[in-house]
Amino acid sequence: MPHLILEYSANLEESIDVALTLSAMHACALDMAVFPVAAIRTRAARRDHYLIADLAGDYGFVHLLVRIKEGRNDDEKKRIGKGFFDALSGYLAEFQASHPLALTVEVEEICPSLSFARNSIPKFM
Repeated sequence: MPHLILEYSANLEESIDVALTLSAMHACALDMAVFPVAAIRTRAARRDHYLIADLAGDYGFVHLLVRIKEGRNDDEKKRIGKGFFDALSGYLAEFQASHPLALTVEVEEICPSLSFARNSIPKFM
């Protein structure tokens, strides 16, 4: 782990490069050097149906969900969350300075007794 899921409002697709944003978040996960490389998964989920604030503006949102294995202490989880938040904020700072954008990062632990996985990627690395 982690699984990085970048959700974004559809109205941003013309304004931000989603593929480059994903690459920046994946690089952030690699740079942290706290995750098994073969377990990092990064993907985007465009949200076509959403409502934001007072509905009066062309508001947008970007939300990064960072799903990690259970067992890290709160300080480690905060450091991970802040690392991704700083990277995402930095990457989108110029856009956010001139556009109404809600930006969030959330760290969520995956319950091991309710997660089932098989990964053959390390075998091929």
